[in-house]
Amino acid sequence: MYCGADLLTLREHQGLTRKALAEGSGISRSTLGRLEAGRSVPTIEMLVKLANSMDLPLAKLLVKLGILHR
Repeated sequence: MYCGADLLTLREHQGLTRKALAEGSGISRSTLGRLEAGRSVPTIEMLVKLANSMDLPLAKLLVKLGILHR
């Protein structure tokens, strides 16, 4: 199950500000805030954009966010 706090932790671990991730992914800062707070669930399109902007394979991002289990 998706947990927004995991996205926040991952973003901070990569040294990214919300603004930098928003610019890199094309997802607005307000939407990222809702995702990180768990008030919204990302679409597959958003997940692809996040993975690309964080330079992660999509499967790895899904595991880190608790969406996919190994």
